Amino acid sequence: MVEAEVPPAKTGSNIRMFLAGFIANLPGLSAGLSFGFSAILIPQLQQPGSEIPVTLEQGSWIASLFVIGDLVGCVVGGPIADRFGRRIAVLLDCFPLTLGWLLTWQAKDLDQLYVARAVTGVGIGAGVPIASMYLREISTPELRGQLTIFMPLAANTGNLLMYIFGYLLPWRLTTLPGAFLPLLPIILVFFLPETPVWLVSRGRKDEAEKTLCSLRGLSPEHVQQELKLMEILDEESKDDGDSWKHQLGLLVQRSVLIPMAILVFLFFTQSFSGS
Repeated sequence: MVEAEVPPAKTGSNIRMFLAGFIANLPGLSAGLSFGFSAILIPQLQQPGSEIPVTLEQGSWIASLFVIGDLVGCVVGGPIADRFGRRIAVLLDCFPLTLGWLLTWQAKDLDQLYVARAVTGVGIGAGVPIASMYLREISTPELRGQLTIFMPLAANTGNLLMYIFGYLLPWRLTTLPGAFLPLLPIILVFFLPETPVWLVSRGRKDEAEKTLCSLRGLSPEHVQQELKLMEILDEESKDDGDSWKHQLGLLVQRSVLIPMAILVFLFFTQSFSGS
């Protein structure tokens, strides 16, 4: 087995990696806005004379329905990224987020709010596997931890911004930043390269080399070691096979099972504590 954590032979510039990681996580800001949205929406809808009056129980459905869409998004996000590429998947994830916020903005009754929240949830859920794969595959081992911080940073920043917007604005206007932010990766697509790992897996070695040179700020001869490693790992992955039995075997390994069990326990405890 070849060790995966082999750095490039020469240190170049990290600017393109940080820029691409930042752009890929802009939809995460929209997701963070959604996390805080129900906290500012429900009190406004419960005020006398509200255009969409809600009870406490109906408000709890508004707050939680995006989780259903979130489950769907988590399931489809990975296969979309594998089929169409990480870059295209990041762009595709922008559409349910923008659509969900626009539906919320234009909602006329409670049922429309329910649907809008579920649609937004699809984008939130799909963004988790897509963004994590993208950040991991564009980064060097030394920068991987720093780049993955973009994900919780974007979500928590969005959450904070929603509380600020909710204090200053009526709830309909607070939906507009959430609809606009996911469009930025589409506008800035030139700075969002495909990951070299995915390009290698599709046999597009020349494109992978150019992308590596751009991301690392290095000349072609200085990325050959890393490129060769990607090819070897890709061959090993194909030799192992992609059957469901093989994938299940990876999930039940001790190195995967224990961290996953700890995370599930923590999220379960957080949710049942009223967070």
